[in-house]
Amino acid sequence: MSSLPGRRLLPLMLVMFLIGGAEVVAGPMMAPMGDSFAVPAARIAWLPASYALVYAAMAPLLGPLSDRLGRKALLLPALVGFGIANAGIALAPVFAMALPCAALAGLSAAAMAPNAVAIVADTVDAPRQPAAMGRILAGLTVSFVLTPAGAALVAARLDWRVAYAAMAVGALLAAAAVAAMPLPRPEARPHAGVAVSIGAAFRQAGAAPRLAATFLWLGVSIGVITVMAEILRRRYGLPIEALGLALGLFGLVTIAGNLLIPVAVRRLGSPSRAVLAGIAGTLAGILALGVLPPLPAPLAVAAAALWALGYGVAGPTHQAVLAGMAASLRGTTVALTASLVNLGIVVVAFGAGRFFDTLGIEATIGVAAAGVAAGFAVLLAAERRRPVAT
Repeated sequence: MSSLPGRRLLPLMLVMFLIGGAEVVAGPMMAPMGDSFAVPAARIAWLPASYALVYAAMAPLLGPLSDRLGRKALLLPALVGFGIANAGIALAPVFAMALPCAALAGLSAAAMAPNAVAIVADTVDAPRQPAAMGRILAGLTVSFVLTPAGAALVAARLDWRVAYAAMAVGALLAAAAVAAMPLPRPEARPHAGVAVSIGAAFRQAGAAPRLAATFLWLGVSIGVITVMAEILRRRYGLPIEALGLALGLFGLVTIAGNLLIPVAVRRLGSPSRAVLAGIAGTLAGILALGVLPPLPAPLAVAAAALWALGYGVAGPTHQAVLAGMAASLRGTTVALTASLVNLGIVVVAFGAGRFFDTLGIEATIGVAAAGVAAGFAVLLAAERRRPVAT
């Protein structure tokens, strides 16, 4: 094993960027997409929901498969499929044709993410793996900054379909770059079966509450982020370009939270406590922007900043704690984490599409906030049962 040069990580960063972009690209474009497809704007949330549902269902199955077939054997077809799926959404004349394309994108992403992470583990020396992993995962964070802002600008100045076409082109470029990467074939490992591996992952010390909280707080809070543009549009009356700017700034503050992780862990004494503090900030922001009566602009900005900082600290730290468990089950644990995150996104996105126009935003987001609070309670109970810092 040798250290993968920094420039060789760029294709993997692009892979993660595309995965994150597909979750948030529709957010600031829900109104024009609804007009184009002649459906209520809230129903556009079903596109990222379909994407996330298939992703959640298939990630635990496709993650271990590359250990036997090789990374490129799954990653290259997945990138091509992702490109075809996004091109299909861009070309779809009706909403009913866009939905299966979103599902195909989710199936492709379920193979893309585990393989991108596995390539780092296969090709980077152990001492350098954390830094390399952070670099490729930065692609995911950056996508939450650039994609909504870019999509909003494109939808306002050109056409929303251009944003999906750009995603398709990006996937094909990533496929070409990955195809040129020299990758070793993974070593043969005993095949324990998917069900056995999943059960063993849940039985790891401390894994069950953290995996449950992955759905309750992390997946649900990211789900709320995917519909944040619609929340701000309805509750604060922001136009589409302002929505893109707001989401872009939210992403920048999230990146600031990522950079503050070492400080938060050091000040609070453990990664687990940093996660709890971040969840508290996330929950406060969700309640302030989505449930309480609309706030004056300065308070709304402060609430959004608290939310973004909290999520920026807690999200990666929570996933790092899970990824740091038994190496023999790391692939399964990472795949389960991705699956549960996307399950949370599914629940929120489908809830938004179904209930924003009937029960209202406040009630719908209130239920989501209750899920985040439950995740906080689960992790707090686990922390109290295990006084030793993790």
